[in-house]
Amino acid sequence: MDNKTRILVNTLAQYTKTIINMVLSLYSTRLVLRVLGVEDYGIYNLVAGIIAMLSFIVSSLSVSTQRFISYNQGKNDVNHIKKIFVNSLFLHLAVAIIFSVVLFSITSFLFDGYLNIPSNRVDAALVTYIIVVVSLMLTFIGAPYRALVVSHENIVYSSIIQVLDGVIKVVLVIILQYVSFDKLITYAFFTLLIQIVNFLCFSIYCKMKYEECVLINIKYFNKDTLLSMIGFTGWQIYGVACLSFRQQGVAIVLNKFLGTAINAAYGLGFQVSSYLNFIATSLSSAIRPQLMKAEGGGNRNKMLLLSFEESKIALILTTSLLIPCCFEIEGMLKIWLTEVPAYSSLFCRMFMICTMLDMTTTGLYSAIYSTGKIRNYSLFLQTPKLLVLLFAYLSLQLGHGLKWLVVSYVLIEATCAFLRLLLAKHQLNFSLSLYFNKCISKLILPISSCCIVSYLITSFIPEFNSRFFITISISAFIQYIIIYVYSLDNIEKDVIQSMINKIKNKK
Repeated sequence: MDNKTRILVNTLAQYTKTIINMVLSLYSTRLVLRVLGVEDYGIYNLVAGIIAMLSFIVSSLSVSTQRFISYNQGKNDVNHIKKIFVNSLFLHLAVAIIFSVVLFSITSFLFDGYLNIPSNRVDAALVTYIIVVVSLMLTFIGAPYRALVVSHENIVYSSIIQVLDGVIKVVLVIILQYVSFDKLITYAFFTLLIQIVNFLCFSIYCKMKYEECVLINIKYFNKDTLLSMIGFTGWQIYGVACLSFRQQGVAIVLNKFLGTAINAAYGLGFQVSSYLNFIATSLSSAIRPQLMKAEGGGNRNKMLLLSFEESKIALILTTSLLIPCCFEIEGMLKIWLTEVPAYSSLFCRMFMICTMLDMTTTGLYSAIYSTGKIRNYSLFLQTPKLLVLLFAYLSLQLGHGLKWLVVSYVLIEATCAFLRLLLAKHQLNFSLSLYFNKCISKLILPISSCCIVSYLITSFIPEFNSRFFITISISAFIQYIIIYVYSLDNIEKDVIQSMINKIKNKK
């Protein structure tokens, strides 16, 4: 299978997985909100969100491991990959132990008055916190196995397991309705069970499939390899930490001023955006291994072209779904949820707009990342995003409500996307006009058409329950037609046509 076809197959697998999981997650979230109620759902988002502030370390370690493995696959150095994998296991296990101690040691501080939780639910919130911490530790230990699967571009298997996670979650949430024990605690325990299944599926598969997957053995311990990974991961952790602290920091500020009900709306907004954002990250999972292998093999031009391709396709996939969803979000929330928390549509739109802005230059992040020189990126592009916390606090403290919080969130995201372009130009020495011609200019027409069609449908067709299906279907169809005719080059069209022919032949 050639590289372009592999990217398309993996992207389709991830795209299919994302759509299925999005439907499953939307349904399970509706059930969870109904079973737990707004207050307990807000408590869960607040408590789990505190853990999520630290889960960025899991993400950072995992993608760093995947980067080192993919980079050395470009050099065809299997023995060194074994060292990387084992040393990543050492690193993940050590970090898991350290943070388990830290997280358990601050429980009294969090639950003795710092968090704004009703007194009759503090005990349940504390047990939930402990269960989520255990789940996070398991995620730490399983991360190297997931990284190994992605580095081998086995996206189909990864997608199957993630769909399995979604199916299990729906089943367990249905069971949750009939549980007599405290439902908040039970829901947290169910999430732990899902994490256990996920860990077993990836670890057993890697052990059976890949020779690089070896058990922790002191003979593979290598100080230089470990220090190299720690140095790279340190800056990766800092960058992701800025995003995580921005996300949960705003949640804590909202909680302090407006209580747990607003946390439910904020959590739903972020959750909807996360579901849709999986479309872009699915593409990244499909294309980044090849991108990093190209850089590891010394082919900078190929790496840059792949990064441009990532930005282009990510922007296509996200805008075709997020733009019509922005127009139809109120109706979608009414159908999805039996009880819609106030301001949910506002937060949904805010996160979706920020996601689309981020996608305009997302491939350049992959390009910078593949070189291993991410210090400047983390310092100068991720740090400014923390300014949102200041604007959130001032907006609520001065009585301006949520308006200035939302505006500042979007403007800062747009500024950082532009700064990413300038930094990539400086570090990688490519032509800005080339990037504009290869990516941005080819998408102005289809994205504009999607906006116009979505606006016309929502303006002239009266709202009814399934109107959003019409809006999404028609706007996306028109956008994809324009993209195929106007935005794709001949090679990309040939790959798509080849895939269609293979499907026809199989039938």
